[in-house]
Amino acid sequence: MAELLWTRPLHMRAQAMTAAPGSLLVTERWTRLARLDPATGKQLWSSRVEDCWGTTVTTADRCLYLSQAGVLHCFDLRTGQPLWSRPDLQFGHHVTVSNTDVFIGGWRGYRPMTRLSLTDGTALPFTCTPLTDGGTLVTDLGPIATPLPIRLGPEGAAAVLVAGRNRPVLLALAPTGAVLAEWPLPEPMYFPDSGSPYSAGTFLSGRRTVMAFHPDQGVQLLWTHERDLAARAPMRDGRTLWLADETGIAVVDLVRGVIAEIEHRDHGGICASSVVAGRALIAFTDGSLMTVDRTGAMTSVLRVRGHVSYLIPGTGGHLHAIAKGHLLTMRFRVPDPA
Repeated sequence: MAELLWTRPLHMRAQAMTAAPGSLLVTERWTRLARLDPATGKQLWSSRVEDCWGTTVTTADRCLYLSQAGVLHCFDLRTGQPLWSRPDLQFGHHVTVSNTDVFIGGWRGYRPMTRLSLTDGTALPFTCTPLTDGGTLVTDLGPIATPLPIRLGPEGAAAVLVAGRNRPVLLALAPTGAVLAEWPLPEPMYFPDSGSPYSAGTFLSGRRTVMAFHPDQGVQLLWTHERDLAARAPMRDGRTLWLADETGIAVVDLVRGVIAEIEHRDHGGICASSVVAGRALIAFTDGSLMTVDRTGAMTSVLRVRGHVSYLIPGTGGHLHAIAKGHLLTMRFRVPDPA
């Protein structure tokens, strides 16, 4: 079911990792951002940055890294050649690229979102558009979830999906900050400080309500849970949800209801999770990685030294994981269609 392809030592517990077709970007040393071959782990290039605790994202041909020192770097994705850097930005954690625009800020409410040019890092206008309930985007949303680039309408207009902890609303913003669409939520979005609160368009509204978003249809209520859910992106594949609550893991069929409830006390708490090859992959604090299928069957994948802090899905059934002192990549067999 799962094959361990390769492992690679990390000099620090890196926090920046992202996967793209043919690329795995990770801060594998204190001040080095590296592009690896996701199939073999071979280093393709390495460039100097300020630290290993920032945020990295990719486009079709570029890689951006925002360091905790507040420097935003832009590299050529294929060669690693530095294209430009923008200092004195402070650390904003969130970095989002939408078309030719870069958005940073909003993390924990420390500083507002700002807009930069992907071409050269130049600051661009970003307005504080009033909302329909009288609030304003920058001042009243509070801590903002990781903004996501989307396309809206029949022409696929570039937009950014934004939600905050203080207001029950989901917004699609134009690059200028103008509100293109606005969807009310039952409660404000509930999300962790780091990582993405979305999973295939699925997110938490409040502590118990699971919602879905589609650019053409807006928001949809999927499920209301009977217990508080963890501040973790709901995992969804088709009509199956895997939800972490105070008692364990609930497997939910959106047509039939709760299929299984799984306790995991023997493995400790959940430290990372992702969907891969039609199953939920969950990393526990005891170092074990387990899959949970649509029926609730739990299968051991492997055990690592120290707990896994990040799970990043790649292409072709690849799954990349950062554990204490090393990076590893597995390949999961994609199940045949039913």
